[in-house]
Amino acid sequence: MKQSLALISLVVRDYDEALAFFVGKLGFVLVEDSLVPEQAKRWVVVAPPGASESRLLLARASTPEQQSRIGKQTGGRVFLFLHTDNFWRDYETYRARGVIFVREPREEPYGNVALFQDLYGNLWDLVQPKPSAESAMTTSSRAPANSKRQVRILPANDSADLRSAYLRAFVDTACEHYQRYIATKQQFSDGEHYTGYVWDCLRQSARITYERFCREVVRHPEIYVLADDHSRDRVITPPLWPYPPYSVIALPSDLLLRLLPALPEDVYVFDASVRWTVGLTHEHDARQRICFGVGTEG
Repeated sequence: MKQSLALISLVVRDYDEALAFFVGKLGFVLVEDSLVPEQAKRWVVVAPPGASESRLLLARASTPEQQSRIGKQTGGRVFLFLHTDNFWRDYETYRARGVIFVREPREEPYGNVALFQDLYGNLWDLVQPKPSAESAMTTSSRAPANSKRQVRILPANDSADLRSAYLRAFVDTACEHYQRYIATKQQFSDGEHYTGYVWDCLRQSARITYERFCREVVRHPEIYVLADDHSRDRVITPPLWPYPPYSVIALPSDLLLRLLPALPEDVYVFDASVRWTVGLTHEHDARQRICFGVGTEG
């Protein structure tokens, strides 16, 4: 037997103002908006992007009792839990669109979570569950159940220091491309981002194969990884960087190779010495992915 929860009713004051919030700010998809003339109402259904079963029915209050429940459907407790495959992407996007967060992001044993309210005051948890994230990142290759190794998101100050060290070591920050497309940010719906690629500004780099990239990575037990800071408006094909903007992650090198399907196409790998780097790009030449290396062994 199979069952599913298809619709959850959310009592709203007005259909259009509710649509402006759920579609315009949260990015939900309008599934249906049909007139029901015999009941003088509309049948308005929205769903989170990518959702296949659960949907939200926006039900306009038609009696004083129903109106008294607007924004208070759970008496002040969290009403709904919105799961995402990229917590920081959605958190930054919602904030840029004016969504009110009443509790800042925190990391819990079950994943990253932040508490926000809808236009009527109902409380929602935005959650990126850890099990789902690990499943997506490792695809069919799971780490051993007894493995204690994991990705560490470095604190903002440490991430900034490592990014600066990377730029000093490998990047021509005075070149025109860097100044025009990286140093200069543009405004998008999810905040300010640059539009270029750091690998276009490397001082000296050699073209390497993907197999060589993998060999170089696993030569170093612990590595750092960073990515370009791009807007979701410009990245048509996911995934985006699933960590805080401008962050650097630290992890075992062999774990990175299993996480690559869940990371952006353009990534930069190095270690604490900052004497070498290898990276992947989104570009291909003769059906081969363009990869680069600096300071690597022959």
